[in-house]
Amino acid sequence: MTYIDTSQVFTGRQLLMFLLLAGNWASAMTHLSSVAVPLWSVSIEEQFYLLWPLAVSKASRRQILRICIVLTVIAFVWRTLVQELAAHPHDLVWNGTFSYFDAISYGIILAIVGTRRDLSTWMRVGLAALGLSAWFIAASCRARADVMLALAAIGSVLILRASIGFPIRSRVLIKLGTVSYGLYVYHELVLYVVARFFPRPRAIGFIAWWLSSFGCTVIVALASYRWLESPFLRLKKRFTIVKSKPV
Repeated sequence: MTYIDTSQVFTGRQLLMFLLLAGNWASAMTHLSSVAVPLWSVSIEEQFYLLWPLAVSKASRRQILRICIVLTVIAFVWRTLVQELAAHPHDLVWNGTFSYFDAISYGIILAIVGTRRDLSTWMRVGLAALGLSAWFIAASCRARADVMLALAAIGSVLILRASIGFPIRSRVLIKLGTVSYGLYVYHELVLYVVARFFPRPRAIGFIAWWLSSFGCTVIVALASYRWLESPFLRLKKRFTIVKSKPV
């Protein structure tokens, strides 16, 4: 993209870091201005997929819960120290692997002990409301990335618990959930392209920009799922030991 648009910055060194599953650290420590930026979070996911099976194969459930507590403490300590001591803390807090240890741990704990009992409708509403409130407060803490990420993780796990087991019959929502990975990965690219046609969206122009961006992102995500992701998902089934199932 650098050769097409000089505003796009993605060097060979950064590409190497992404290929080595360290793209999040490339985003944290170097200047990266590219439509490939969303892939930094994929690096964290791959680091988890690479290391966590080793822990699961060796540890009992109780030990895993203890590990999650330790990881959560590390996340809070890391974010606080970086926020207070680093000259430019935002990128290190936002992109550092350690910053997401608590979010990962919440998901693990939820998978182990958090879904054993069904919830009443009012309990689901309450958890969702608390989660959305945490998100809302997090959005107002932009100057404190450490606080923002802590609240975002807590809000996310509350909303996730509220939704687990809730029947969803909308085919549209189910399909969007199926291609949600593509919606995330390609949204930066689509926004970049659409901005060429709606450079400064205002009023009606904003509505056109939003609809165009969302519609194009959905189309690209559907195409990616059909021709890029599905072959890998079929290949994955050959190596699956424990089949995953919807929550």
